[in-house]
Parts: sequence; structure tokens; C-alpha cells
Amino acid sequence: MKSLKVTAALAALVVMGCATDGSTGLRPDVARSANAELSRPFTARQIAYAVAPTGVTCPAGTIPGLENNSGVGTGLGNYTGQAWTCIAFTSPSTFNFVSSENHVVAANGDELVFTLVHGAGGLRPNRRGLGLYYVIEYDITGGTGRFAGATGRVTVTGGKEIASPVNPSYSDIVGTISLAQY
Repeated sequence: MKSLKVTAALAALVVMGCATDGSTGLRPDVARSANAELSRPFTARQIAYAVAPTGVTCPAGTIPGLENNSGVGTGLGNYTGQAWTCIAFTSPSTFNFVSSENHVVAANGDELVFTLVHGAGGLRPNRRGLGLYYVIEYDITGGTGRFAGATGRVTVTGGKEIASPVNPSYSDIVGTISLAQY
């Protein structure tokens, strides 16, 4: 008899939770349609190595760059990828990013694409000689698999020691990503 009362109470809660307006009845503030997006924080740490910028076409007066990257990010786990850039020097020690795109691939093969909004950087002395620093803002502009239709914005802050051209750059990526609910 007790289990019958528990079952009836659960059934009543389920019925109360069903409303004709599409809300849950229990939490109408969190009701979402099947196609609503779910926004969440996005963070990543990345290391990147410069490679010859083959296939990168930049506007006249800019310098192409290409890096192979890897890292770990929320919703991505471990990832690899490639980023290309075109930069224009604004002084002997500062530059702006003119165009850039970063493609990262999660371990399962799903790809996430970041497209430049704006960015700048420069050279500055440090304890080992001269360092490169940069801050770049990217829009998340989609991808494949679970990242199809993804949107959002991230800020990439990083730098590298430039004593040797083989030194990697290190970046912290912070922002927000919105994914379609499945």
C-alpha cells in the first residue's frame, strides 16, 4: 500500500509539471524549446609551435603566421589544431591582428572554429631577453559534431620567449560558448 501512495505522489508531480504553455510548471524560468541554446563558460590552456605558413594568404603589407596547437579545454578535453594569422606592425615593437582563424579538434574528431574579432600584441623586454605578448578576441563561429552551430566569444592571452624561433607560445583562453541543446 505504501508503494502505491509513493507512485501516486510521483504521478501527481509529473502531471503538475506538465503545462499546456510548454513550461514545466515547476520552473517556468528554465523552460526551453528543443532548439534553445545552452550557454556556459569556456576555458582552455594551449601550447602552439610555429610552422612554415604555407597556404596562408594575407593582405599586402601584412605578415602570415601558422601554428600547430594542442591543449585542454572545457567541453573539448584534449585537443589539437591549427591557427593562421595575418599581422600588421603598427610600430617597430607593436602589431595588430588583421585576420586569423583557429580550428581545434577534440579527441573524438569534433571541430570547433574561432574567427578573429580583433587583437594586438607586441615585443617587450623580459628577464630572458625579448618576449612576444598578445591579446586576441575571437568569435566562436561553429564547427562539426556537437559544435555544429556553436557560438560565443573568447579572449586569448598569451606570449612566448623569442630567443629561439622554435620556442612555443602559451595561451590562456577564457570566454563563453553556446551549444544547441540536443
